[in-house]
Amino acid sequence: MVDPFMDKFGESIVADEDERTLMELLHMLLLTEETRKKYCEYHKDHGHDTDECRLLKSEIEKLIRRD
Repeated sequence: MVDPFMDKFGESIVADEDERTLMELLHMLLLTEETRKKYCEYHKDHGHDTDECRLLKSEIEKLIRRD
């Protein structure tokens, strides 16, 4: 699962759990009604459907190319 609060090096971009909770609440408030209806199983988050997930598709393609 991808953590939306990690940078590309795996370092947390939030200082503590209180800040993380606040950012999660702000994220939900900024979502439109339409995007709240969409849910990505890969990210365990709202905003897009699993079948629209570009990161998941990219990860699958990487696995396929490894063979």
